[in-house]
Amino acid sequence: MLIAHAENDWDIPNFHADILFNAFLDRVLPGLKLPQSAPQVTPEDHDTLSASLEKRKVVRRRIVERIGMGDFGYIERFWDKTKERNVTLVKAKYGGHDYLGVQEGVQDAMGHMFGL
Repeated sequence: MLIAHAENDWDIPNFHADILFNAFLDRVLPGLKLPQSAPQVTPEDHDTLSASLEKRKVVRRRIVERIGMGDFGYIERFWDKTKERNVTLVKAKYGGHDYLGVQEGVQDAMGHMFGL
């Protein structure tokens, strides 16, 4: 699964790519233990939620590889064991809406992932 987006895409906000990537990632992270007593959250609920969020952060740091690419942008990726697939986010600084796919870095990522 390849998600590629440019930060300077003014047609589709670039955070959409982050939401998609995180939706795939959420499937492999530990579940959240949300407070049952909302809107009045108890100290115990707060502690449980904080511990749950910290556990997710630890697992995310362990399974998500982030590769900085200087002025180009970055790549984040992880292996989804449940679906036996690599999930990769290519986030370019430039490329706009119509030109991201022709950038060399994006083409390189596609070629590497899909054996092109």
